[in-house]
Amino acid sequence: MTADPVSATASALYSDIMAESAAGYYLYRSESSTYSPGWKVHALSGNANANLQAALTQNWFAIGIMDRDASATYYIGFDGWNEANKPYLVIDYTYVPPYNWLTIDGSGSSAGTVIPAGNNQISVGFNAGSLTAGTYTANIRITSNDPDQPQVLIPCTLNISNNKNLNLTVLLEGLHNGPGTMRKAQGTSGDQFPGTIADQMTVELREAADYNNVVYTDPNVNLNTNGSASLVIPAENSGLYYVTIRHRNSIETTSALPLSFEGGEIIYNFSTAASQAYGSNLHQVGSDFVIYGGDVNQDGAVDTGDMTPVDNDAGSFAGGYLPTDINGDGTVDTGDITVIDNNAAGFTGKITP
Repeated sequence: MTADPVSATASALYSDIMAESAAGYYLYRSESSTYSPGWKVHALSGNANANLQAALTQNWFAIGIMDRDASATYYIGFDGWNEANKPYLVIDYTYVPPYNWLTIDGSGSSAGTVIPAGNNQISVGFNAGSLTAGTYTANIRITSNDPDQPQVLIPCTLNISNNKNLNLTVLLEGLHNGPGTMRKAQGTSGDQFPGTIADQMTVELREAADYNNVVYTDPNVNLNTNGSASLVIPAENSGLYYVTIRHRNSIETTSALPLSFEGGEIIYNFSTAASQAYGSNLHQVGSDFVIYGGDVNQDGAVDTGDMTPVDNDAGSFAGGYLPTDINGDGTVDTGDITVIDNNAAGFTGKITP
């Protein structure tokens, strides 16, 4: 119906109902000659779904009912129309939109044959496309001639967010192990971290206009042996930020310039040139540029304050995943002292905006 039944006149509603009935879209023509008392359920046919979907945009829809039988013997009657609690019509309507973000073998459907005791693989694809942030759900329906389970529904969920991916490349002097690689930091019983993780570091985002304002911190970022590290930055952080790296026994190091976090992916490589760090505060080892090691007490400098705890642990043959184990070999010894000696001689310290 095109007229709002709450405000329209009876004649307008009648015209709407008659026009629709003449079109024949929703007619139910399978009546038996005799109806027994009780509820009658008829599925609307024709353009019912499309019309209801369009009507929902105006926040209401209405359906008129009429008797179109040529005989005066049959008619529709609503008992109780003049009562205080009038009868009413309930319409259950569910619109199922096309799930363009979900595909099976690259399309909306797929078919195949599965032999007894065999299997048939399908490729399920998820594509956010132009969808706005939110959670989208759908089912993959599998139908077959299986008498026990002729239909199986597999729920699928797509979560879309405006979060950003920050992909970094960072090489640490203490763990440097040849061009573009680092060794894995050792603990008391071998590798401290699983897989290809060399060590962990803290990544901070600091405001471009006020470096002292830290807007986001991730204290447990995994740093792989090839120097790669990835983390997810929340959607609300979308400004210009310096990226600062802090590590348990390395000099705090910051990106040369603020980076824009308006896009979905931010990539920054600290290892390609000294100028990638603020103040060019990186140490060149061969073709790599690495973050200075040796700041054991994390005061922003490599000096005698760092040497004392290293000397103490080396004298007691300490081992394990310790800040004093600068080269990450699991033992505090002369190898760690050498790093401090070399960097302290150059008065190495952090340089910040």
